[in-house]
Amino acid sequence: MNPDFDPSEKSQLKKGRRKVRGKLMLSGLLFGLSFSPLPFPFTLFFFLFPFLSVLETEEKGWAIYKTFYLLNLFASFVLVYWVGAFTEMKDYFLMISGAVLFFFTAMYMSFQALLYIPVRKRFGSKTALLLLPVFWSVNDLFYMWGDFSFPWTSAGHAAANFNSFIQIADIIGSPGLGLLVLYINVFFFFAVRKFREGGGYINRYSLVTVVLIITPIVYSVFAHHSSSGKTISIGLIQPNLDPYDKWAGNNLEEIMQDYFTLSDQTVQGGAELLVWPETALPAYIFSGAYPAEAQKIYDYVEQTNTPLLTGMPDLVYYDKDKAPQYSKFNEQMDYYYRTHNAAFLIQPGGKPVQRYGKMKLVPFGEKIPLADKIPVIGKFIKWGVGISGWNEGIDTTLLTVTLESESGKELLTDSVSITPLICYESVYPVHTAEFSKRGANLIAVVTNDSWYGNTSGPYQHRDFAKLRAVENRLPVIRAANGGISCLIDSRGELKSSLSMYTRGYLVVDVELGAGGTIYNRSSELLPWLMWITTIGAVFFSFLPRKKS
Repeated sequence: MNPDFDPSEKSQLKKGRRKVRGKLMLSGLLFGLSFSPLPFPFTLFFFLFPFLSVLETEEKGWAIYKTFYLLNLFASFVLVYWVGAFTEMKDYFLMISGAVLFFFTAMYMSFQALLYIPVRKRFGSKTALLLLPVFWSVNDLFYMWGDFSFPWTSAGHAAANFNSFIQIADIIGSPGLGLLVLYINVFFFFAVRKFREGGGYINRYSLVTVVLIITPIVYSVFAHHSSSGKTISIGLIQPNLDPYDKWAGNNLEEIMQDYFTLSDQTVQGGAELLVWPETALPAYIFSGAYPAEAQKIYDYVEQTNTPLLTGMPDLVYYDKDKAPQYSKFNEQMDYYYRTHNAAFLIQPGGKPVQRYGKMKLVPFGEKIPLADKIPVIGKFIKWGVGISGWNEGIDTTLLTVTLESESGKELLTDSVSITPLICYESVYPVHTAEFSKRGANLIAVVTNDSWYGNTSGPYQHRDFAKLRAVENRLPVIRAANGGISCLIDSRGELKSSLSMYTRGYLVVDVELGAGGTIYNRSSELLPWLMWITTIGAVFFSFLPRKKS
């Protein structure tokens, strides 16, 4: 037996490790509690406290990184456990991708540690902690770019259910909210530490914490939105189709009839615009391969004299010299083509069909990352449901609805500009702002969250639309296959909705916005400032020290 071995010391070491893991798990849980389905937004203001108390005690770079990683791993389990659709148990590829995402998201969210470590080593713990919210926010922004993008768990999104706090998003957006929330956490940590050192309850850090919390709430009292003074009645269709059965095929006619039946009821209820959900029909209806089905939709729009906005798969053919980058090539038929998860606007009177191709694609679900640049990857990784392997859309295109009304003997025309967002795109604040600053009156989200069961995912997805509404001061309508179809006003308040997994419709009167906020006119300003601050801090941390 080793005479230097001390069982009590080993026991204390294990106990200490369990305590550390417990604190990090608590921070992840507190962060998750601010999201739906059981939102408790006040945890936003102190969720980092247990994590920071651990971070302060770590000295080695690897231990610091591990602290970040474990926090984000626990947060991932709480927030995105639903991604693999484990409750459905129907697609193994989706479940494997979901399991991998837990660990991948934690790794992506922990890149900030690589910024924090050199700054702390050079400038000390306090300076590094004061810059940590910037590093964290830059990390959130970084996760919004590229083929692996999945910014679901960004700090700004955690505030979506605290309505009086998020009104300032029309100035600073979701990225600014995240930065604000993180600074509240850091100053709260400093305030508690100062109190423990005998500084009293009221100290400079506690005062800063209170000011950071109160300022957005006071702003919400005076915040206002610009309105066009116009309203439009919109029919939202929620057919509640089993997505696996739908994509199995053989029931196209039945699905179409179901949409027409529900749409009839909304038209009778006064709807001036119909909205069907994402990929409403499981085929390239408007590609020319389904002329009879396409004609039925055109005829329905004409007969009811009601425009239709619908999600739908899209297939576009190109000549060789006009094919955009990353177009696919059919060797047998000798043509180039692109496929999109798209939104179509069909209007009566023979007006041209408008279309928009989804630009933000779900990694692995809708596009295999890097497959367009390295095609061989796509041959080995395929999802067995839906039409995967989409191309990214090319441009942020507003869809414009022309409405006609009679005033005496005079025919009046008016138009409504719509920001079309397809499912996952409503998670992206800058992407939505780029659309909306072009003069949108309304944000329309077509989605299908039914893959994931009645879990946290669909509720969180709905909540993020509240932020998009406030950032752009525009109402948001959502048409979802199995839920949650709803209307959110320009203050981010849920006005009307259908429950998950119900078949039905909503006819909602939407007050159109005039568009234009400080945020959507300058949505990239704050991200650039945070990037410059981060690069500067890390750069100076690696400069050689001056000799005394």
